[in-house]
Amino acid sequence: MSSAVLLPAAKIECFWSQNYTVDSLSQLEKDWRFARVKVQHDKGDIADAIARYKRGPSPDLLILETDQPDDMFTRHLISLAQVCGEQTAALVIGPENDISLYRQLRSVGITDYLVRPVPLNDLIDAINHILTERLGRGESTLTAIIGSKGGVGTTRLSQALAQSFAQFLHEKCTLMDGGAPANPLLGTYGIKPIVNWTNAIEMAQMASPDALQALLHNTAPDFKVLAVGDELGMLNEALTADQFELITDKLMQREANLVADISHTGLRAKAIAKAQNLVVVSTAEPAALKQTKILIDEIKSVRGKDAPIYLVINKTKLLSAAESADKEIEAALGLKPFVMIPFAPDIFTAIEVAAPESMIKALQPVAEFLAPLAAVMAGKPAIPIKTSLAFGGTGSLLKLLGGSSKKK
Repeated sequence: MSSAVLLPAAKIECFWSQNYTVDSLSQLEKDWRFARVKVQHDKGDIADAIARYKRGPSPDLLILETDQPDDMFTRHLISLAQVCGEQTAALVIGPENDISLYRQLRSVGITDYLVRPVPLNDLIDAINHILTERLGRGESTLTAIIGSKGGVGTTRLSQALAQSFAQFLHEKCTLMDGGAPANPLLGTYGIKPIVNWTNAIEMAQMASPDALQALLHNTAPDFKVLAVGDELGMLNEALTADQFELITDKLMQREANLVADISHTGLRAKAIAKAQNLVVVSTAEPAALKQTKILIDEIKSVRGKDAPIYLVINKTKLLSAAESADKEIEAALGLKPFVMIPFAPDIFTAIEVAAPESMIKALQPVAEFLAPLAAVMAGKPAIPIKTSLAFGGTGSLLKLLGGSSKKK
């Protein structure tokens, strides 16, 4: 039976010769288990692989198809080993089942040998065994976003952060709203709900880890939204903490990154205990910061002083005279803001008036601004902010940030 776990973040490069082999390789990218795996496949042979890795780094796993697994191929494997990094595992796909050939390939460092045509599940099992043995299991990550109070922009920032994972890190990400009685994401993205929360809870109680997959709406490449809610917004009760845990547990069996807006107070304790990342959103006004201090203390009481908290100060410079400076914020909260997002009128207005089909584009400047935060949480290299994606103009995020920096 094929493995039912997320694979760890890895890069696989494949050189193939037969069309049915590349058909199987193409299916890997569509499989949920490969959410964190980058697969590249090119028509070629071992000579092409040697040439490539003479020029650049080798992947975590190299898959080679050969039509002639003879002595010449074996000698080429020795040359290949000299240009590949020690971290690279190799899997060979060949035309014949020969135990002596298998032993010979193993003796020169090949991790596994499969006879073509390789059933897709057998290929997945072989890759799973190689990657998990070398890199460990892939783990789903829950990022919970909590607003210190209403009006600080938590909902929009949860949307932008989830988009950032997908758009700038190329990490598959699913977004859900766990707190509101009705799901505000439905109108934002023009999604017609498939079921209401009561139905979704019943589905999550099913044994199958795929129980909720039909409820995920593909909003953009690598970006899904949980399409659950009351279309009329008349649901009387929000999710309970146990129901939230049930749904997130089910989603995390399949989704690599889950971003949840959990500002609803009934969910906080459960989400704080469960999430790998906690993003606290506030503005710089004293009233909001006072509530933020209470929230941070609450989180630390549950998770300890080293709780994984990332502080985001939103809409700075909107009420400049009433706002605390960044050093004052750090002193008051005992936590340095990870990012301070200046209020850019043209960008934020564009977001609020955007039609569902334009929402991804409207949120892009904010999603880009949050890319460094997403990178840290995903354990990836820092993502530079490119001015070309900040829309420019007098209200651009980057221009406002640059202006505030010059005044310091």
